[in-house]
Amino acid sequence: INEDLQRSSAELVYGTTLRLPGQFVEPLPQQTEDPANLVGRLARIMDQLRPVPVAVHGSRRTFVHKDLTTASHVFVRHDAVRRPLQPPYDGPYPVLERGEKIFRLNING
Repeated sequence: INEDLQRSSAELVYGTTLRLPGQFVEPLPQQTEDPANLVGRLARIMDQLRPVPVAVHGSRRTFVHKDLTTASHVFVRHDAVRRPLQPPYDGPYPVLERGEKIFRLNING
């Protein structure tokens, strides 16, 4: 506090006194509620809750390139973290059987 001006350094710099964080929010008056009323009100609120509709994932059609229906050999992609300069695909592997979405390959014999 500056004795000549009767002000603190904060008042001189900011033009007002500093407030503590707890002084920014006024305390709410404490209301005591009857437990029976609280339980009844909570039960009414819970009765009004409705479930959220589920999201449908995976409804997209799987893309299979048209050349895969006639290819004799294919590459297999590895969706993993790779070392530098490591190729994202292994192969080529010969196709033993093919279905609409599933291919049976000869990997390592």
